[in-house]
Amino acid sequence: MVWIFRASSFFLLITTLLPLLSTGKWYVRWWDFPRLQLACLLFVAMSIAAFAVVKTSGQKPIFSEPMIWMTLLAAAFFWQSSHIIRFSPIWPKEIPDSVVNR
Repeated sequence: MVWIFRASSFFLLITTLLPLLSTGKWYVRWWDFPRLQLACLLFVAMSIAAFAVVKTSGQKPIFSEPMIWMTLLAAAFFWQSSHIIRFSPIWPKEIPDSVVNR
């Protein structure tokens, strides 16, 4: 079961890092678009890693494998969220709404 978590977390981290490459290949640029879905999956994986950290908190040193996974997944989650938040109602508008005179 642990290898499924490791493989899926590695896949999510790779798909977060791929758009940073400056190439026009479709299989790289494709990962620019499902940011909301990747952020949701990263949040789920980060929650699982956080549960593993809490479960093993008294038994292992601070730099345990679940803690490293949780840190990497949290960084990827916040990176994806930084791209998503610009399109949310929370972000201020650059151009004000137009007023229709009738």
